Amino acid sequence: MPEDERPIANSDIPIHIGRTLAIIKPDAIDKRDEIEEIIQQHGFSILQKRQIHLTPEQTSDFYAEHYGKMFFPSLVAYISR
Repeated sequence: MPEDERPIANSDIPIHIGRTLAIIKPDAIDKRDEIEEIIQQHGFSILQKRQIHLTPEQTSDFYAEHYGKMFFPSLVAYISR
């Protein structure tokens, strides 16, 4: 095969693959199957999934950028319930 007819997958062009973290909040967990289906319908592949319960400390760390804001305590309580 001539050099200029190589499939793009074998080219030297770097291919960047992004990753997205999706979090289903507590009040939507019962609809997780529907949510996953919508995600896939929009062209995303779910490579890994797991269900965890965040402690208040983990939630505070995750949302640290909102620390000190008026809604922060209720956010932590809601996510870690």
